Amino acid sequence: MKCFVLVILLVTLLSGCTSPFGYYEPATVQDGIISNPKVGWNGYSIKIPEGMTVFNPSTADPDTAQLTGFKKWFMKEDLRYATAGYISYTEHFLIEQHEVDFFISVVADTYSLSAGWGSITSMESTYVLRQIADRKMVKINDDSAKRTELEINGQKAWHISGTNRPYFKKDYVPLAYEGYFIIGKLKEAFWIEGIGAMDQRDKMKERVREMAESLQIH
Repeated sequence: MKCFVLVILLVTLLSGCTSPFGYYEPATVQDGIISNPKVGWNGYSIKIPEGMTVFNPSTADPDTAQLTGFKKWFMKEDLRYATAGYISYTEHFLIEQHEVDFFISVVADTYSLSAGWGSITSMESTYVLRQIADRKMVKINDDSAKRTELEINGQKAWHISGTNRPYFKKDYVPLAYEGYFIIGKLKEAFWIEGIGAMDQRDKMKERVREMAESLQIH
């Protein structure tokens, strides 16, 4: 019975029709800051680490020869991700640094919630966070990844540290994964994730944490 009630909670939280993307305005990138005053109550901002730049898939040409295979995959993943029925608006950025073998992905989602995060109890929001963290661990194919519940700038969050392994491949190079999922103040939530070479984990972890702590939800 308890499991049934929790499933109903998730369905209720993620109910509602998907809004046209035209209702929102895209984020801007200026002076090393990604910001959007139209997401959530009064918007958000996040600082790009020094020496890193933004690759925005929504403004890039997928047929450009200069795009790496990873960027082309990222653009396809971004398009697939943006069609999720429980998300009414999404923004996705890739943060990169030349000659450094890792990337940081920043996603700002607005969920099709029937009401905002403030309408559910602390126990309920903890459950939702745990379920989202569990799905991410399945997606990166590492059910032994370490996950920690925490607060970042007063907002509930999960930190996941593990290894990304592609499914159905015998020969592959495992990649280090570091990610934060942070709940906003209205109906928004944020993924800040790093993925890269295993020997880059320490530096990548530091940069991902730096970005997560720079997130301001207004």
